[in-house]
Amino acid sequence: MFSSPAISTWITVGNGCPIRYQINGSDEMEFACGSGSTQSFGLTMHSEALRQFLIVGTEALRKMDALHAEQLTPQSQGVRA
Repeated sequence: MFSSPAISTWITVGNGCPIRYQINGSDEMEFACGSGSTQSFGLTMHSEALRQFLIVGTEALRKMDALHAEQLTPQSQGVRA
């Protein structure tokens, strides 16, 4: 059954931010990003939501990698061989 998120907010997790996970039984897990109790963010996901997150995240990462590779090509930097 679909239900909306319990809260709506945006955060940025930067490069190098510590990310941990904990399994909470067979159908739920949580991510913890950051360190310390006042500088961390938690996210709990059920198994099917995690599967969908990984599918969408993998697609986004592939597109980001392709854009990065495109930016490194000589043509994209205005250099002619």
